[in-house]
Amino acid sequence: MKAVPPAVEGLSLPTQTQIPAIGSKALTVFSRDQGIYLFVAFVGCAIFWAIGQPINPLTVILYSLCIGNFLSPPLQWLQACTKNLLLMTG
Repeated sequence: MKAVPPAVEGLSLPTQTQIPAIGSKALTVFSRDQGIYLFVAFVGCAIFWAIGQPINPLTVILYSLCIGNFLSPPLQWLQACTKNLLLMTG
């Protein structure tokens, strides 16, 4: 039988990291936002198609997702700031 080596001082077993659950609020909000951006992209594709412009739908979808994801955090921050200002003055 092998002897178990003595524990080294200062070392400990790694702790488990928290992995967000599949149904977490952040993931739900992210998925909902992506659905909204895709809807906007499809509406944009339909408008371009209706006026007779030749487009690549994948390009419109990609731009819609990128612009939506880049603008969403600053707009949420701005909304929170204005809400706080209204609460302070009102």
